[in-house]
Amino acid sequence: MKVPFHNVHFGATEVQAVMNALETNWLSPRGPAVAKMGMEWAEKIGMKYGLACSSGTGAIHLALTVAGVGRGDKVAVPTYTCSPTVFPVSYLGGVPVFVDCEFETYGMDPDALRQVLAGHDIKAAVSVHLYGAACQDQIVDICREAGVPLIEDACESDGALYRDLNGIVGSRGDFGTFSFRGDKVLTALGTGGVVTTNDEAAFELLQYYCDLGLHNTSAMGRYRDLPVVGYNYEISNAAAAFGRAQIERLPEIIELRRANADKWRACLDGGDAVQPMPDYPGHVYYQFPLMFDTGSDYRVLDRLGERLMERGVPFIPPFWPMHWQPPYESAESCVKTACPKAEAAGQSVLLFPCYPGLAGEQIEYMAQVCLEEAPTAAGTPA
Repeated sequence: MKVPFHNVHFGATEVQAVMNALETNWLSPRGPAVAKMGMEWAEKIGMKYGLACSSGTGAIHLALTVAGVGRGDKVAVPTYTCSPTVFPVSYLGGVPVFVDCEFETYGMDPDALRQVLAGHDIKAAVSVHLYGAACQDQIVDICREAGVPLIEDACESDGALYRDLNGIVGSRGDFGTFSFRGDKVLTALGTGGVVTTNDEAAFELLQYYCDLGLHNTSAMGRYRDLPVVGYNYEISNAAAAFGRAQIERLPEIIELRRANADKWRACLDGGDAVQPMPDYPGHVYYQFPLMFDTGSDYRVLDRLGERLMERGVPFIPPFWPMHWQPPYESAESCVKTACPKAEAAGQSVLLFPCYPGLAGEQIEYMAQVCLEEAPTAAGTPA
């Protein structure tokens, strides 16, 4: 069996929304669906203001910019994450200060974050909610107590709840950032992102920075007195229309993803060769992570991955810790801290599909192959 890694879940509602947008002949710039998508997502998660943009990466970049991060400023970031969580700090000339993860959520380790905030002059922090789950709730309190602005990277966890189930991730920090790329929990025609805030002045700046500094309501003065050096992070009106329809279907999409996660767990029940990520009711399962006993040796994991591919099982490799990446080799480019858990996760975790369109027999097959291949993964590589 060969299982597709992803299949976008959409239907007639999304198609009709795009057709309606196309019939207006308003593709870009701006467009009525763009403003509505941002504000509707903000309302969904309980924030006052939301701005739709072209990507989750752009959302993080915009939030860091409005938070005042500039050249030489230190920003606390997770090292176990996808590069867009960290790269926008470097776009601005900032200095990432890497923070270790913990194994329950794969998000920032609260104790490690406390140490970083105590030992460095931190301008802002970026937390990450990975794989459809939420990082530990105390991350928000730690940043608030330290007086450090917090940007929540919820790009892999659209609609997930905090671990205490009180609110949707991305709604407790100073900014929430979300991705609507084609393989995420929700999508805006394969692209898109949203940045949210409760601060009206910050929202105004977000609009300026997103749109080349042109967010001026004056018909004649729009190109005069540009207040900032802005970016071009616009999303098309048609894509935003698709995204709005996806937002309406969020409960259905989450229910289907959680049902598939339940199937995964049932199929893995009794096997001790792999360790699933702990479940909790607010998890939306962007992917289904499994930790294998590799002895923290990436060569063992690589060989396992080759065997899974040969048998038609799709997966995403783990995040290689950002402090190991070539752009952050020099002392000037970052601040490295001890991150043993991130280094272990980067050599032992694989991410498997959990999208709504998966069939039960596909999950059964993937789980069976993982259990069959996992015991041969451990040991000393040849």
